[in-house]
Parts: sequence; C-alpha cells; structure tokens
Amino acid sequence: MNAGALCLQVEDVTRLHVARWPHASATREESMKVIIKSEVCVGHGMCVLACPEIFSLSDEDGHALVVDENVPPQLEDAVDQAVRGCPEGAIETA
Repeated sequence: MNAGALCLQVEDVTRLHVARWPHASATREESMKVIIKSEVCVGHGMCVLACPEIFSLSDEDGHALVVDENVPPQLEDAVDQAVRGCPEGAIETA
C-alpha cells in the first residue's frame, strides 16, 4: 500500500466520524431523564436551589418533585449539580 492510499483511507474514516457526530449528539440531548426516589427524599430542597426549572417541593409533604423528567440540554449541568448535591442521594439520571 502506498502512502497516498493510506492518507485517503484515514481521510475517509475522519469524514465518516464527523458525519456521524451530530446524530450521536442529538441522541444524547434527547436521552437525559431525571427521577427522584420518593422513598429516599426527605425534602432538603438542594435540588430546587440547583435547578428550579426541573425540581420543586411538594406543598403537602415538602419532598422534592420533578417538574419535567425530560431535561433540556442547557439544564443538564444544573441537574448534575442537583444529583451531586442531594444529601440523601435521592436523584437519579438516565
């Protein structure tokens, strides 16, 4: 195999990878979901402080609620912060 043929193959693989990247990114954006394990939550409210767009506290018992389980891409970092900041470990993402 000559050097020219090798370079062409590497370029083809690079183009393939770049062409597939946006599809992989779109799938990631659609897939983040969040849940609260209600049997674990005691209502510290740290999640609401981290991301009030996704979490709220129940008026009935003060435990956390998920406003929308589908996390928009621009809120993923805030939800990750809520997961890390929950003292009880009651928040999970998928």
